[in-house]
Amino acid sequence: MRFIVMSLLLAWLSTVGCAEVPRYSAKTLHARPSGMTLPQGASIAVLATGDGATPVKSARNPGAVSERVIRVLRHRGYRVTRITEGELPTCDADYILRLHALDYEKAQVQTYSLPTARKYAVTADVFDGRTRRHLGRTRFLLRHVGFTNDGPTSEDRAVSRTLSWLGQQGTLEPWRPEPPRNGAFFMGTLNATALLTRKTVNEEIPYYRPGPDFDWISMQSFVFGVSFIYATVPLELTLGCSVSGLLGSADVDGAGPYLGLEYTFASRRSLKTTLWVHGQAGLLSRGEVAGGHLLQAALGAGLSWSPWRVLRLYARAGLGAQSLGTEDLDVTWGRPRAVTYDSIIVVLDAGISLNW
Repeated sequence: MRFIVMSLLLAWLSTVGCAEVPRYSAKTLHARPSGMTLPQGASIAVLATGDGATPVKSARNPGAVSERVIRVLRHRGYRVTRITEGELPTCDADYILRLHALDYEKAQVQTYSLPTARKYAVTADVFDGRTRRHLGRTRFLLRHVGFTNDGPTSEDRAVSRTLSWLGQQGTLEPWRPEPPRNGAFFMGTLNATALLTRKTVNEEIPYYRPGPDFDWISMQSFVFGVSFIYATVPLELTLGCSVSGLLGSADVDGAGPYLGLEYTFASRRSLKTTLWVHGQAGLLSRGEVAGGHLLQAALGAGLSWSPWRVLRLYARAGLGAQSLGTEDLDVTWGRPRAVTYDSIIVVLDAGISLNW
């Protein structure tokens, strides 16, 4: 009985997991001629019309498909310009490429893992720029089911089909583009362990009997806050707070601001490499004496993984410097003594962010 229940559970999980991955399909409805071959070096004017001229209505760039087609054609040696409907009568390019996208079906699918189902019709026409004679047309149907952008999007399909009909291969874009993000709420843990430490006593006290010293310094911080993404760079600025404590010494803890900056390298995979730098400061307390400080800065590399649009996991490692200042009491005279520990640290950082 247990085996049957576990089998049904695994089958359900696999079904849900497969269903959460969006399915994209492209079906050619019309293509005449079957392929266009434009002379190398010709001038082409691109006119984008329809529902934002892109089959992805949520795309930030309303001309996303035409913009990527223009980039590829320019890379292939064509002289390409973008025109509007008003500029069409005065256009003197050799050829005119008109892209028209129509979102002609919207339906709500009442299932747990497939909330939306859409179909888009995309038409590409080529005209002779001087005589305005119609040279060819291709029309294809794009179907999108799902709620994430993981995998080839319908925009990718539109670019690929249009370029293939024009006799051009390649998109000059990652096949799995990074899902667009404006910002995120994040939380994680950051552990900084000292490799080398220099101890400085700021004030010597006669007949001083010191309190317990730190033989090994390892600061653990819980960080949380918000991130702001600059998609064009792509940089992510992080502002947050940190709550820190010294491992192995329960009487030292504190809190303060946290600042970070992360650069993400473009990749076709959902697992991406990042460069990051962070700094944090804080006020510390040790035992019954209020006082002390924490200054920390580090840089390094990390990995970022986004299995879904709203979720991002990250892990980082790096090197940095840290200054830890505390106060302890002279047992004999009851006078405080300030001590500073300057360290070279190795940093391990891991956490989760929820994107918006």
